[in-house]
Amino acid sequence: MLPQFQQLSMLRKFSLDELARLTDAEILQLFRTARWGKSDNPNEVVCPQCGKRHIAYWIRARQQWQCKHCQRRFSVTSGTVFANHKISLRKILICLFEFAIAAKGIPATRIAAILGVQHKHAWALLHKLRDTLNHNKDLSPLNGEVHIDGGYFNYYIRPKNFKHKRIDRRPSETNVRINLVYWCFAKSLPTITKSKAQTALSLHKLKKKTHKICLPSLVYW
Repeated sequence: MLPQFQQLSMLRKFSLDELARLTDAEILQLFRTARWGKSDNPNEVVCPQCGKRHIAYWIRARQQWQCKHCQRRFSVTSGTVFANHKISLRKILICLFEFAIAAKGIPATRIAAILGVQHKHAWALLHKLRDTLNHNKDLSPLNGEVHIDGGYFNYYIRPKNFKHKRIDRRPSETNVRINLVYWCFAKSLPTITKSKAQTALSLHKLKKKTHKICLPSLVYW
């Protein structure tokens, strides 16, 4: 949503705080009105199977309606992208609200933190919304005074990756450098040498001074 539309008074009347105060019954009627329009009777719906608009039976325990003509039971999300949803209608409404008011889009990680769900659930929910917008977009020609905003998308062309310019930073048998450190302990004082020849020479010198010499150990890093 563009920033100038976020400053409208109609948006201030329906904020996230007002949304959080809605009861489950009010949220259900909000979805029903958005799908089938306003009606004096809250049970006046349209059956998604036979397509007849009438006052259906309301099953309070299952939060569903039953058609009087085809006897099919359906909910407010039957036949939509939210059919067989595992999360509540309140979380779906909050996701729709955050998705609509975001000026530059909203990532799935943010939706997951707001709704308290896993990242994969938020990712699937956002993709359902984007896929629905893509299939239901209006491509009819505009008339009258039209305001157009511009943008740049994928304008940066990455340079070609030449093989001779690559820097291979992956560890391999030829790239790994193993340094060996030999420790020689004599009289509880360690002596560090960097080669086998120096270790043998040190052991030979220390053997003349003391008879208690530990075996050298290898340290890799």
